[in-house]
Amino acid sequence: MLLCLSVFAAHLVGCGDGGSATRNGERPHAERGASQRRSAEIPHADRTAFYEIATVSGSLRLSAAPVALGQTDRPTNRAELAAARSRVAALRPRDRQLSTLRAKLRAALAIDLRPVHGLAAIRQAARRALHATDVINAGLRSYAARHPATAALIPE
Repeated sequence: MLLCLSVFAAHLVGCGDGGSATRNGERPHAERGASQRRSAEIPHADRTAFYEIATVSGSLRLSAAPVALGQTDRPTNRAELAAARSRVAALRPRDRQLSTLRAKLRAALAIDLRPVHGLAAIRQAARRALHATDVINAGLRSYAARHPATAALIPE
């Protein structure tokens, strides 16, 4: 989860106004307020969907990567991913691209959570999950490029 957010934070840093952070890295209060106002330009359903899709995609990736790389033979965080599947199903983004990404993530979670037997099949499922998250994350970057206010959605 944090991996995905850090990737987006690094990617979205350039979407800001040049950043006049203080010495300790915090933005002045006035800047934070402007940032929050810009994020309000994105409908609440889309802000929620963007954040949740990014978070769950990161969790799926975190679970699948060690399996795909041969570091373990069992995915981790299955209970967390099962709970995330319900949260993703409840999302109702207004933006068409976010709706498409939601559908792709639901499909990836369904495949990842389906019982699979045999090490080769488990590794193949993990590789598919990684590929799906690559596609989803590229879509989120595209959405963020079209909506620079998403930078305000990343926790500081």
